[in-house]
Amino acid sequence: MEEDPNDSSPLLQLIPRNRMSSRQKALLLAENDGDSSPPLYGFLGEPTDLQQMQCKNFLGSCIWRENGSIIYFNNHHCEPFLERYLLLLLSNHDQKDHLYCAVYGETDAAIAETATFFLSLPDAWHTYFTIYSLDNSFDFGALQLPQLIRILKSNPQRRIRLFGGTFSEDQAVILASRPHCLHLELGREFSFHDGGMAFVSALGNRTTSFGTLVLMYERHGYPFNNFPLNRFFELQNAFDKLEICGISPGCAMLPLVTHVNTLVYRVHAQLLPPDDFEDLEIDPKDITLQLFLDDGDDWHEIVIAFLKQVAAAGHVERLCLSLSGDRSLQLDHDEAAPVAKALILCIKRNPKLRCLDLSETAQLIDWRPHLQGIFEVLETHTSLRKFVVKDRTWKQLHYTWLAQLLTRNCNITVLNDKGRMCSNGSTIDKIYAERRNASTSQPGINDPPGSSSLEAQPTKPRKRKTRMH
Repeated sequence: MEEDPNDSSPLLQLIPRNRMSSRQKALLLAENDGDSSPPLYGFLGEPTDLQQMQCKNFLGSCIWRENGSIIYFNNHHCEPFLERYLLLLLSNHDQKDHLYCAVYGETDAAIAETATFFLSLPDAWHTYFTIYSLDNSFDFGALQLPQLIRILKSNPQRRIRLFGGTFSEDQAVILASRPHCLHLELGREFSFHDGGMAFVSALGNRTTSFGTLVLMYERHGYPFNNFPLNRFFELQNAFDKLEICGISPGCAMLPLVTHVNTLVYRVHAQLLPPDDFEDLEIDPKDITLQLFLDDGDDWHEIVIAFLKQVAAAGHVERLCLSLSGDRSLQLDHDEAAPVAKALILCIKRNPKLRCLDLSETAQLIDWRPHLQGIFEVLETHTSLRKFVVKDRTWKQLHYTWLAQLLTRNCNITVLNDKGRMCSNGSTIDKIYAERRNASTSQPGINDPPGSSSLEAQPTKPRKRKTRMH
């Protein structure tokens, strides 16, 4: 008699190999011999939530469902042992706690039903779920519309990732028209059957924000063809936050003018010619721009052109600039000077700017010779609360400039890339201590950095003067 290592489970019971049905054996033993196949369990009752299943106690095991499917659990990426399968991943934001599982079935319909059952169980622990369908291992046409709706509404707090597979027009409409806000990430080989037309049209019909949409297509095809992609970026306030990594070359400028409160944009610098920034009306208020740099790029001209248009926008409240490239691309002093000048103009022209983050530019731009000029413009900026910059190689002169800034502008905090206050350990610490004492004796004398979250603020429509085509 086989011994059950998990005999304490109130919901699952081991199915001995000698009692397996022919259907169970066909799935479980297809690529495994009898001795090495994973243990198979059956349900004694239906779970009411995911935690009740105690999935972590069944890693390396399978659970049989009477519709002709099995769920296989593991704590790392599952190597499929059948051609027809769907991979699922439940995880938390920090990715430290995760659960991989693969759903195998006699039919795609059985896989869809079991995946719906599993993903719809109430789950108070995991903040993400990811669906992988690689190499056409599962036909998403088998996922019925009521099943998709059930998955999306069962745990509305979860962030959803779709990596691989193709959605029909009707499925795309369901995805785009949920009454509650979603956090949706599309990436890798995921696509729409119609190139995204139905999805974009449904987004355009919304009267409330979709929420957050992340498009991650750095190394794979894009889910939209160019026509709906142009329409997509012309949508009026459809999102609170839009995050994009990778884009069709002819559309690379469009994210910067889209009507969205928060934009995170990762793009190869070569797709953003400096001349294309002329007359560009940047719309987002909260911008994170990461430029991937290659040899031969006049990338400092791109940064200058971008900063000038942010200056022209005048409404930006948070700006984070990040540069990724080989150290050999570092600017010399003469090349960095006009970048610093453009940055200073950008700060001056955006009176509502609350946060400026340059910490991920230090490898390629040496800001130290230009800190005095930057600090001087920050001295009189009434809104800025947080300035983030690397300080590992600062000298006493730079801390002298910093002390002057902190003395003249009591609202600003200067942080390094580790999130700690830039300090020489003596003079600067004393200034911050005096501030804390003053703040305690006079509540409200200065707002704490980060006290106002841009993402939490409602998006206010702004009339657009020009369009990109």
